[in-house]
Amino acid sequence: MSYNFIRKISNLQLMQSKLNNDVFLKKVKDNYISKGKALLTFRNDEATVYYNGNQLCNTSFKLGKTPQGELTVYEKYLPLIRSAHLGSKKSSKNVTEEQWRKETGINNYSFEDVLPEILDNISKDSSPESTQVSKLYKFSPLNLDAPAEREIILLDVEAAFAKTGEKTERIDAVFYHTKEHRLMFIEVKRLSDGRIQEKDGNTAEVIKQLSGYKKVIDSEKQNIVDQYNNVIKYYNDILSKNKIPLMKDCKDPLLGLLLVEFTSQNKDKEQKKKAEEILAKNGMGMYSIGNAENVKDETLAKIYSTFLKLPK
Repeated sequence: MSYNFIRKISNLQLMQSKLNNDVFLKKVKDNYISKGKALLTFRNDEATVYYNGNQLCNTSFKLGKTPQGELTVYEKYLPLIRSAHLGSKKSSKNVTEEQWRKETGINNYSFEDVLPEILDNISKDSSPESTQVSKLYKFSPLNLDAPAEREIILLDVEAAFAKTGEKTERIDAVFYHTKEHRLMFIEVKRLSDGRIQEKDGNTAEVIKQLSGYKKVIDSEKQNIVDQYNNVIKYYNDILSKNKIPLMKDCKDPLLGLLLVEFTSQNKDKEQKKKAEEILAKNGMGMYSIGNAENVKDETLAKIYSTFLKLPK
């Protein structure tokens, strides 16, 4: 049984039209995606925008949807209905602007009008780890404030791999080295996360997690490369210049841990050293930086080099 990993948009013309003409999406694109503050990602006939580690909105292009190109936002992020859905035991679902208006009874407001409130609610719900990952959005190829020629770019976040009926594992960030034509998967963990430490002689949870990711990446390598080449094509369709080269062959993707949120205190230094030893003992790479906000282009190059040196 193969993994259900798809990055394909069937109706590219509709996606382009939606990005350029939908008032809400255009505002998000101009003020957040183009400034590296939000990230546009692609799934199986879906375009999803992430902000501060959570989904800002989702647009579906799947056949059977009426209509295709329908934009939705999670109920729990929308003003006027947020409190009711936060108190509910049901999972928050995505709703259209029309559904939101119907539930609130307010017809003279749009998602665009309440965008500041949506963003504020997303920030309130963001976990410390997801907030750290969001600091990497600046490496999006759609960030117009970025250097003209960037060697390593961000293609995806929360990359989910799952077989039917099994638990979904999500790798935090997927980068692409445009010169080396190689993918780099990064899991982000805070020093305070107990999963990076061995307990009672048992294997650290992060080792199990990374080992699981590696198994999937190795077995699905060709499909992963093919699907992310789709993503690169979609970014190139959006970009007016600085086109991203496609992956020409199926090089082994890199994988490792980015450790964040620690200080120069002795306690943190000792804990960080233990984490490094655990990763090294299991043949896995780790790079540490106090805050993901401080990751720069040269930092990504160092991370890439660190993971590249690992035994295959």
